[in-house]
Amino acid sequence: MNPSCNRLSLRHATRRVTQLCDRALAPLDLRATQLSMLREIGRLGPIALDPLAEAMVMDRARARGSTILEVILDICRS
Repeated sequence: MNPSCNRLSLRHATRRVTQLCDRALAPLDLRATQLSMLREIGRLGPIALDPLAEAMVMDRARARGSTILEVILDICRS
């Protein structure tokens, strides 16, 4: 089987799983990426954005764009 076809199939599958997770988390006003970041923050403790992005193997812009700060602020207000 063609490796590029395998990569495409994997991308489609992971996108579908993310969509299913996002739907399940919708009542909590969370997305799968936000939940992953919250779990990582819980595991690591207080952490700056750059080390968090590095620990999650994502670039800083994507980490900032995930609205995690809004989620954390909402949780703190609750």
